[in-house]
Amino acid sequence: MLGQEVAHVLARHGAERISRQLALQLGVDWLGTAAGVNPQLTQAGGAILVSAIQLPWGRSQESEADHLGLLYMAKAGYDPRAARDLWVRMGQASQGRSRPPEFLSTHPSEETRVQQIDTWLPEALRYYTPPR
Repeated sequence: MLGQEVAHVLARHGAERISRQLALQLGVDWLGTAAGVNPQLTQAGGAILVSAIQLPWGRSQESEADHLGLLYMAKAGYDPRAARDLWVRMGQASQGRSRPPEFLSTHPSEETRVQQIDTWLPEALRYYTPPR
């Protein structure tokens, strides 16, 4: 998980989110003004719209960070298969808990993460050298 957090920083995900949010909000404000909509309504509707548009990008950034983190951990000498095991355990631990559907979340589900890691493992294993 540390590799995943490092990946967020190196990929500049925080800056991307801020830039995208500002651009979207400015666009919504401009359209609201051009259409003559009440600024308070534009602001409230814009916040909802911006949030809805940001969700898939958030999941995409999380997936990118998962992928990069998997490669970083393999290069650092940690078995990347452990990441898969972690997300399997996280999924088991969250069973029975109420959660929003994945499309309303900023993060992929544990099941999606396990599936993605399965596709990335062959690449990560090329970088992994087991300890002797």
